[in-house]
Amino acid sequence: MKPLRIRLEKVRHSTGIPWDVLERDYLLSWILVGISQNKVLRDSIVFKGRTALKKCYFGNYRFSEDLDFSSLPNTPKGEKLEKAIHDACRIAEELLNEYAPVRISCERYMEK
Repeated sequence: MKPLRIRLEKVRHSTGIPWDVLERDYLLSWILVGISQNKVLRDSIVFKGRTALKKCYFGNYRFSEDLDFSSLPNTPKGEKLEKAIHDACRIAEELLNEYAPVRISCERYMEK
């Protein structure tokens, strides 16, 4: 398997996408993997929006800035939700570390 940096550079060269945008998009893909492997999140949130369309249908059409979800009635609240999100990030980090040393930090955004 090609090293991660070489694979990303190949995509960057073919698309002209700035490095930071490409890295973010790649990381968000792994966050989605972490979410899919966390039973609480997998069964209680729905991936939506332009990033969902891109990831599911349009390949390299546009690159992701964020992930949007809708919550189902069974979605945990407060600390339980935060714990599930941190667990999904931990899963993503562990999986990514097979390819490159990565540290994922997950922080709650507080509306002003």
